[in-house]
Amino acid sequence: MKKIFSFTVGFVFSPDLETVMLIEKDTSDKPSQKWQDGLLNGVGGKIENGESAKECMIRECHEEFGVYIENWYELGNIIYRKGVVSDDDDNLISLHVYRTVVDYDTFYSIHQTGREKPVPVKLTELLDRTVRVVPNLEWIIPAARYENFLGNLSIELPNDVNEPFLKKYVPKNL
Repeated sequence: MKKIFSFTVGFVFSPDLETVMLIEKDTSDKPSQKWQDGLLNGVGGKIENGESAKECMIRECHEEFGVYIENWYELGNIIYRKGVVSDDDDNLISLHVYRTVVDYDTFYSIHQTGREKPVPVKLTELLDRTVRVVPNLEWIIPAARYENFLGNLSIELPNDVNEPFLKKYVPKNL
């Protein structure tokens, strides 16, 4: 039976859009998420029953970054299919992608609230690949600087076929 797992991921940008606050993942005690242990990711998480994607984004930001931000803009929804639970499963991950731009006071008031720590990352570090991020963030974050990078589209993107997608849809100058 096909299951849909719904999550959010959001990117908090500084006012100049040159720095994004990411979170260093500590998933050492979560076998199903071990693949992202030690990598940087956006803030976000699993959408709870009865919760909208935006409500999840607000809650997760407060839980992980210690700040309450309401002005999230949904950039789109990426559907990952196949290989979610195993190589031959038929499950889907629905990833709601958000962004926000905050003032410098809010940006630098983001702080560690648990095991995982916030890390400000310059866009140049991301593009130069001098920081380790979860797969796909190398193109999602630069695209997230533009408010309508996906619009409200839903894309089916197999986990193992990102390169053709990038070549077709993501401009080289991002």
